Amino acid sequence: MKKTLFSLLSILVLSVLLTSCRPPELEGAFVEYKQGRIDNALQLAKEATEKYPNNSEAWFLYGEIQGQKENYQEMVNAFDKSLAIDKNFETKIKQAKNYFFQSEFNKGVNNYNAYIKQEDRNSDQAKELLKKSLKSFQNANIIEEDYKATSLIGFGHVLLGEKDEAIKYYKRCTEIKPDTSDGWIALGNFYMVEQKYAEAIPPLEKALQIDPNNTEAVSLLSQAYDLTGNQDKAIELYEKAMALQPDEKAFPFNLGLIFYKATT
Repeated sequence: MKKTLFSLLSILVLSVLLTSCRPPELEGAFVEYKQGRIDNALQLAKEATEKYPNNSEAWFLYGEIQGQKENYQEMVNAFDKSLAIDKNFETKIKQAKNYFFQSEFNKGVNNYNAYIKQEDRNSDQAKELLKKSLKSFQNANIIEEDYKATSLIGFGHVLLGEKDEAIKYYKRCTEIKPDTSDGWIALGNFYMVEQKYAEAIPPLEKALQIDPNNTEAVSLLSQAYDLTGNQDKAIELYEKAMALQPDEKAFPFNLGLIFYKATT
């Protein structure tokens, strides 16, 4: 019994000692944070980082509070400084970043779903929902750059008619995941929709290098060659597309059209 009480007392004393090791500004920040007084907590945490710049816990708490205020760049910067000092809060930082990323990504999805339910997607109300969606995906990318979020930002800019912005994000997708066909196909498809057929060819060829039997890439690339006047390449790819998708009626029709044009 005495041994148990001694052990409990030792744990309590150790806990007090560990807590007492915190600078007063940092301890005060924790108290304010736990009480939900976020602005006060942020100010005290900031003071702690300024007075004790080599305290990794101060930077961790400062970053987490910035996350609560949706100041994500400041959060990431603070977390990076904490990790540069030591790795004591690495697990907690990963958990916090994952939490805030999921929160922003989910907000983006919810606002996008609300946008597509609008009867008039050209209305100011619909556009505002779409812009909120993009903002949330951009916030998620500040926390941790993500292929899906980047792709959705690109698509959102297309829907808003902001083509120059859209292309930046589609190109970025190919940089985030250069060894998968998805980003290259999305970029090629964007050029096809914009009727920039010659520009569509390089990314679609890259997609086929990665995934030779990707039906979407074969289909788009065959059309791109056809529309740029390279009939030999188009015929080769239409035949491949027909083998991959025998039920698709557009391929034999387009192939027949090429042969018809060649005889007239």
